[in-house]
Amino acid sequence: SRDMLNQFSRCLYNRSNSAALELLSKTDLGFVDFAQIGLESDRAVRIYGFRDCLGRVASSHSSSVALRFTPASLRQWVLQAAYLDRFPNGAEWVTPGNAVATRQFPLSANDRTVRVVMDFADCVVATSPYDADWFYRTVEGTAGANEALNDLMPALGPCLAAGQTAELTPAALRLWLGEALWHAALNNAPAAPATE
Repeated sequence: SRDMLNQFSRCLYNRSNSAALELLSKTDLGFVDFAQIGLESDRAVRIYGFRDCLGRVASSHSSSVALRFTPASLRQWVLQAAYLDRFPNGAEWVTPGNAVATRQFPLSANDRTVRVVMDFADCVVATSPYDADWFYRTVEGTAGANEALNDLMPALGPCLAAGQTAELTPAALRLWLGEALWHAALNNAPAAPATE
């Protein structure tokens, strides 16, 4: 099923890289309704090729496939395909001395929950980008995923804001780190020299 989902994600992304990247640029983790970007659900299904890609995956696996098409899942699928397409060999975007620009929230600037989650994920990626990237690439529930999560654990606690606790699931952590990896990969540049 993971292979099928990856194939489906790549299909959505490959139908139109420019449309997929535009979607990512004008949405964020708070994307919960197509109306937020001026679309109706039926039109979004057509634009992003949901039924076509689902049919292709089912046909290539001689199986039936059922997926729920939501704004959040669309963003997650497209983001994963875009990140893995752009950085197929790992976190090759990491450059010592570079700084990551402040995150912009096209939809969720006033949503404290989204901001707190992204602050946490951005901190984890800044602290341990290679481990975060490795965990993001693993298949949930496998020995590799468990090993990657163990390597990532030392970065998680220090990234929680003082006094906060969090119950993390591997699926939620993977989603958040995907968002943080994409942001960091696209928005890092040489740090400005310190001024006195």
